[in-house]
Amino acid sequence: MHVIKRDGRQERVMFDKITSRIQKLCYGLNTEFVDPVSYEMHKNI
Repeated sequence: MHVIKRDGRQERVMFDKITSRIQKLCYGLNTEFVDPVSYEMHKNI
């Protein structure tokens, strides 16, 4: 699976990079309701 970068080149998907970004965006949210890792896994199914 590949992603297309802003400059037009293709790069392999790095799910750990995506998960890391989601975790940063979820900082401060109630973890009882938000689980970034399960969201990332669900999104890829």
